[in-house]
Amino acid sequence: MLENIRPIQTPKAAELVARHVRRYIIDARVEEGTRLPSEAELCARYAVSRTTLREAVRILESEGLVGANRAVQHGHFICAPGPEIVAKPAAFLLAVGKVPLSDVITACRAVEDNAVRLAVSEEGGTGILALRGVVEHDLPAALRSRSLARGALGFHRALVRASGSVTLAMVAETLHSILESHTESVSDSKMYQDPDVFEVGYQRLRRSYGRMLDVMATGDPDDAVEHWNMHWTALEMILFAKKKGVTVTEVVHEC
Repeated sequence: MLENIRPIQTPKAAELVARHVRRYIIDARVEEGTRLPSEAELCARYAVSRTTLREAVRILESEGLVGANRAVQHGHFICAPGPEIVAKPAAFLLAVGKVPLSDVITACRAVEDNAVRLAVSEEGGTGILALRGVVEHDLPAALRSRSLARGALGFHRALVRASGSVTLAMVAETLHSILESHTESVSDSKMYQDPDVFEVGYQRLRRSYGRMLDVMATGDPDDAVEHWNMHWTALEMILFAKKKGVTVTEVVHEC
């Protein structure tokens, strides 16, 4: 029995300092942009060397909790990490596992189906107003910049945010970032270099998103999910037009 007991690993001093600062940022709800105390103050507070403190700061930087301000020569500031902090390592794990892109799409559709139902049932319709802004402003901007992938996935992201669920939005960001990378490679293909083809793709997106808004406005979640599934069926045909059996590994290499 005793031979199976593993030795207890004691955290390094830098990890302990990072843990204390992280907890302080979360518990005290420190505002983004707040400057951290100086190195001398933090070293005295935690009774550690500058080397240990700097290692702790690097840990927090990797987590997106602190960062330097280019306008200021010295010091670090509190940052508000976004979903990309989770998305990038998650995408890497999926790439290492050679997960099929179709699996990512299945997960994304499941997340968005639930997001649609929540968004439709949301009181006040603020989420739908935000989605309308994407269609009326962001999508035309994407057309002008020839970045249809960013515009298209912008609607998907806004749709999940409209659900009001922070957790769903965080999970979805991993999936959306992968899909955006692949969609960009598809839209950059020779076929979409033709302005007429690009314009047709844009108009189809605009009509589909506009129809989605109309259906959501009726307040029927089943109809909204049905339309969104039709949209996804058409989208999958585009995503796999060049090649079947694409993996996340290939998508990451495209970035």
